[in-house]
Amino acid sequence: MYFIYVTTNKVNNKKYVGLCSMKKDNWESYLGSGKLLHKAIKKYGKENFERQIIQYCDTIEEAIKTERDYILDNECHLKEEWYNIAVCIVTGK
Repeated sequence: MYFIYVTTNKVNNKKYVGLCSMKKDNWESYLGSGKLLHKAIKKYGKENFERQIIQYCDTIEEAIKTERDYILDNECHLKEEWYNIAVCIVTGK
């Protein structure tokens, strides 16, 4: 099982969207892996971020597509109010 989440900086309301596997050891406290997000967590402290799960997915393929669609639909990789800097491109299938 996978989930799509939005992590929000409670200080400046900047957000990050990502996906996570529930098999991951730290999935319950996982905030994201983005470079800009990590810099912000270091600057503001982990306690100033909260994560909201927005959708559960059964397969990694579904999770990747859902995350990608959310990023594109909301232009997360283009807007200043998001920490996302790229869109996941999946090839092969």
